[in-house]
Amino acid sequence: MDFKVKNTVYLAAAGSGKTTLLVNKACAVPSTEYVLMLTYTDSNEQEIRNKFYKENDGVIPKNVFIMSWFSFLLQHLIKPYQNYVTDDCFEIKGLAMPNNETKGDKKQKFRPIRKTNWEQYYFTNNQRVLSEKLSELASECNNKSNGLPIERLTNIFENIYIDEVQDLAGYDLELIKLFFLSKSNIVLAGDPRQTTYLTNHNGRMNEKYRDGKILDYLKDCKQLEDKFSIDTNTLNHSWRCCEEICNYASKISSDFPNMNSNANYQKGNCGVFLVRKDDILSFYEQNKNVMQLRWSKTNKNVICNKECKNFGDSKGQTFDFVLIYPTKDMVEWIENHNIQLKPETRNKFYVAVTRARYMVGIVWTKETCSATDISFWNPPM
Repeated sequence: MDFKVKNTVYLAAAGSGKTTLLVNKACAVPSTEYVLMLTYTDSNEQEIRNKFYKENDGVIPKNVFIMSWFSFLLQHLIKPYQNYVTDDCFEIKGLAMPNNETKGDKKQKFRPIRKTNWEQYYFTNNQRVLSEKLSELASECNNKSNGLPIERLTNIFENIYIDEVQDLAGYDLELIKLFFLSKSNIVLAGDPRQTTYLTNHNGRMNEKYRDGKILDYLKDCKQLEDKFSIDTNTLNHSWRCCEEICNYASKISSDFPNMNSNANYQKGNCGVFLVRKDDILSFYEQNKNVMQLRWSKTNKNVICNKECKNFGDSKGQTFDFVLIYPTKDMVEWIENHNIQLKPETRNKFYVAVTRARYMVGIVWTKETCSATDISFWNPPM
């Protein structure tokens, strides 16, 4: 049976409702067709489930299957066809994330290892797949079996939707290409400005398309010409952030279309401000639901008895107010927007700013600030 294919990539702004859009699309699919919904992290997977409960009367349709990216690769693309790469009796015992296990694995100290030495190239001593090799192994299973994993996948799922697609990199992009060339209907949604995680940090495959440049990859791939469309309008409005926050976030990621706000908040308690250290407690007293955001746990200058998250860990979450502890590079950019932030710094700053509905406070330790587009927050008299 031939399926009518209309592959779409949605470029989303923070708080634009991209997960809601994907969920609504999935709910509109006829019950006779299967939908596979993928996202990078386990927390994002749970967010999709929660969105179904909210948008679909507490029910996930029986024809919809939700998985994290790593689980999907193992279950659908690797394990059914692993014998094209591994020995018949080899048992894959799970996934090895970067941690003490992989650092202490003697095999990993003797790089480079040839791909033909598959057991040492892809696996730890405990027969776990190295996370940075997972999508490469999936690609190898597909190549050596003449495309059987992708054929099986697209025979099962007429529709494949991927949320937070900006986090995919390396060999993941090769798999996305194969999806687009298949008979299934592919919908991707993501915000490259929020690329804080990567499925493949160290690989050289498609290295120039790291840091959320998946759109560049798709545009550069001649095989995909006329195979997809890019929608930059549908999800360019934020339902979370006030207009002032959208405007400031647009400056941080100026290479993308400006964000617009659909939030209808009362004026007077909205904006992006610098907060002097002496005013931090007052900022807390005047505002409720304040979340402290920092680069990492190495920053010990936060208020210890108040909740705090790292920039990357806050992605996908919403707070009324946020208090940001900026890095040195961020401080320099605040005073001079001509300074080029590193991609990771820029993206995490964008994520931090766009967590807030109403107000962003940026902790400022200098006496003054030369910036003209941001002012100091002043406690009420």
